[in-house]
Amino acid sequence: MRTTRYLKRLTNLTPLLLAGALVLAFGVAAHARQTAGRESKPATDAASLLAVLKATGSDLNPKEARALDDAVEGLKRMGRAAVPALTEFLNTEKGPGRVHAATALAGIDPSDALARRTLEDLARKGKGDDVIMAALALAEIDPENDAAVPALVKMASKSIWLPSRKALVRQRTSAQALALTAPGIKALTPLLNHWDSWVRQAAVFAFDERTETLARASHAVRAATREAIPALVKAIADKDEIVSGMAAESLEQLGADALPELKRAAASDDKRLSAAASELLKQMGRG
Repeated sequence: MRTTRYLKRLTNLTPLLLAGALVLAFGVAAHARQTAGRESKPATDAASLLAVLKATGSDLNPKEARALDDAVEGLKRMGRAAVPALTEFLNTEKGPGRVHAATALAGIDPSDALARRTLEDLARKGKGDDVIMAALALAEIDPENDAAVPALVKMASKSIWLPSRKALVRQRTSAQALALTAPGIKALTPLLNHWDSWVRQAAVFAFDERTETLARASHAVRAATREAIPALVKAIADKDEIVSGMAAESLEQLGADALPELKRAAASDDKRLSAAASELLKQMGRG
């Protein structure tokens, strides 16, 4: 795969990607741990776990992020026993811990009205990382939910004139959150043609991660990803080598679904696009 090759060209973004992974850990990775062994650890007092959530702030270091993640997972493992405390927390607390409490409550009962209402409210009216965390939690329980899409698009498409770790992490993770739902993928697709190369890179990396795990996605998510194939094919002719390379990798992962559009591109009058499509078809053994 080309991923290693292109990530090597992003050495200045390595801390960014690692930090982004910490943000996403509360959503995608946490689900795997929950599935692997919800009852594998003894229950912990809900009050002590909620105290961790209440004390949470922004710009967490790795140790703090792990502690917060462990607290959310601990509440999920407690199951129904944690529901009264979580409900009270959400009804009384106004701080940043709300999104994590709602995530835990949704993990225990995806149909819980308070958890869903809190997450949707934060997705629509929250700021920064709260929106991303709410989007991740909503994607877990409802891959058709579009509450966070407008805010995520705004963050993913925001032009960055003076790159900073925080700004680039937020842009990249916003795009990744969009790629988790069908409405999000449809909103992410136009960003592949954005004038700002940072935005295009964020979008194409999100598509690469999505296509790597597409077999486990919902039918709607798979359909939305296939609808993005023409935009991904166009992106293989992008002058930004990272964008073109990652778009090609996404198309390789899509396999046979991408072939008709690639063949049309190979016959295009656009010489740059035609050459890129022809080369990719050869690499896929379909030239």
